[in-house]
Amino acid sequence: MLRAAALILVMAGAGIRYCPVSWSPVLLSVAAFLSVAAWRARHAWAKPGMAWLAAVFVALAVFEGYLGHQERAGDGTTMEGTITRGFNQRDDVLGYVPDKASQVTARKRYGEEVIYDVTYTIGADGLRVRPGTNAVTPASSVVFFGDSITFGEGVNDDEAFPYLVGRAGADRFVAYNFAFSGYGPHQMLATLQNGLIDSRAVPAPTHFIYLAIVQHVKRVAGLARWDRHGPRFRLDAAGTPVRDGYFDSPKQLFGRWQVPDWAVAALDEFHTWRRFFGRSRDPDEADLELFIGVVIESARLAREQYPGSTFHVILWDGSDDPRIETIARRLTAAGIAVERLTSVIPDFTADDSRYLLSPHDGHPNPLMHQRLAEYILRRIVLPVPGG
Repeated sequence: MLRAAALILVMAGAGIRYCPVSWSPVLLSVAAFLSVAAWRARHAWAKPGMAWLAAVFVALAVFEGYLGHQERAGDGTTMEGTITRGFNQRDDVLGYVPDKASQVTARKRYGEEVIYDVTYTIGADGLRVRPGTNAVTPASSVVFFGDSITFGEGVNDDEAFPYLVGRAGADRFVAYNFAFSGYGPHQMLATLQNGLIDSRAVPAPTHFIYLAIVQHVKRVAGLARWDRHGPRFRLDAAGTPVRDGYFDSPKQLFGRWQVPDWAVAALDEFHTWRRFFGRSRDPDEADLELFIGVVIESARLAREQYPGSTFHVILWDGSDDPRIETIARRLTAAGIAVERLTSVIPDFTADDSRYLLSPHDGHPNPLMHQRLAEYILRRIVLPVPGG
């Protein structure tokens, strides 16, 4: 037992010196303490119990190190260009927003492969640039919500589908892209609740289009590591989303005592805790209900604020995730028009490599953006009878 304790102490010391995962050496140190305590215990019944606890902490330390290594390893891609200097700032409405009146270059690589090499331009209004219009004073607009897909990550300004829709309808309407990388439906609802559409003098929205992916269930629950200050919502007794501060609002224990910031920060560095109880946990049924509620409330607000407008969801399907069918069924039952991606691009499931940037990046390529724009124009914004 003494040799085992000595070995664990050496492991703990090595962990403190070399392990990049801060909680691993802490757990190993606890295991070492328990091992020594077991060796020195006077009661026979205490020795196996402490030895068992020591083994549990060693296992936790190993698992913690594994999770930390996986997180640091990433997906093997690297980013180059001026985007690496920073591209967004904290915002007390949406959590974070792109820098206004800015332009950055972004080059993504996987080894020697260049996945994309593009430019993102943000206008003075904080939205990705849109094409000019042929009308002196456009009478109406089409508003887009979503995440990096709608924003157009991996494609140039004039290749993103909201831009293409706006360019095709330049003599009739303006297209406004309110999406940004990493967003979820909570940013959409916060935008509508806080009058951000009117503040940009958007002319009479006639269509709202939100592209949803199942990962948004995780984001609306505050489980995305990049969205620390995002708007937090909860469902009230009637199932209606109500604003509940931010994801990083002070935490409370049993609804009474505020958890110190240092404790919250420490747990946020504890990968094992995050995996099962924190930001890295799997979304549950309550998170799915929140997602559905937030989308339904967003549609209600959009129609209420802009009478005569329509709200459409383009749902990225094509996988066997059962939540996709639940989302489609519930939103349709709530009177929301749901367009499935496999209806927009029928051969997507059979040949998705044709429409994605790379096996190492699942964002749409310019061809897919073009197909999305064509469908939106033909079936939603400028429908052709029988088209």
